Amino acid sequence: MSLKTRLLVAHGIMGSKPLSRLLCYASKYFNVEAVILLGNTISPSVVRWLSHTCGLKVFGVLGRHDSAATASALSSINGLIDCKMVTFKGVTLYGLGLSGCTGPLPAGHVDVVVSSLPGLKYGCCKPRSDVVDHYVDALRPRLVVTGLCNKPCSAGSVFSPGSLALGYIGLLDLTEDGHVVRAVNVHTYCQLTSPQPLKTPL
Repeated sequence: MSLKTRLLVAHGIMGSKPLSRLLCYASKYFNVEAVILLGNTISPSVVRWLSHTCGLKVFGVLGRHDSAATASALSSINGLIDCKMVTFKGVTLYGLGLSGCTGPLPAGHVDVVVSSLPGLKYGCCKPRSDVVDHYVDALRPRLVVTGLCNKPCSAGSVFSPGSLALGYIGLLDLTEDGHVVRAVNVHTYCQLTSPQPLKTPL
C-alpha cells in the first residue's frame, strides 16, 4: 500500500432509500475507493443499488437486524466479509458480524478489523462483545472500526463513525505509514455544497 487508500464506513442504513442516496452522494463527493457497511443495512435492494447503480465497491458485515437476504446480496457482489480476510487496494480487512465466526483464526497480517458491534475492551461506546476482543487481541490490527454507536467516537486504535440515520459517516485514509480517521456529518456537507440531486432512481 504505497499510496493512500480512502474507505468510507457507515452503520445503520436500516433499509432507507434516502440514506442510501445520501451515502452514494457522500462516496462520490469524498472520492472513496470502497464503502464498508457496519451492519443493520436490512435491505438487499439497497446493497444491490449501491453496487450496480451507484457504482460503488461495497463490503459489509451483518448486524442484528440483517437477514439471510442481506447476506446473500452482499455475497452476490463478493462483499460479505463476515469471518473473512479480504485484501483491497493493499489494505487487508477482516470482518466480524453476527453470523458467528468458528474455526481457526486467519493467518497473515490484518490492517483493519471491522465489526458490527463494539468489544468490551475494544470499543468507544456501549460495550457489547467479548468475541470482538478475542479476535482483535489475536489479529493485532492497527485499526478497529465498529458499528452501533449513535455518535462518532474513538479510543486508542478504535473508531466508530456514528449512525448514518443521524447523518454520520466515517472516512479512513490508510497508507503504509499510518492512518487518519475522521467522522463527517453528511447533512452539514450537503447544506454547504448544495449538491445537484442524483438522477439515478432507487
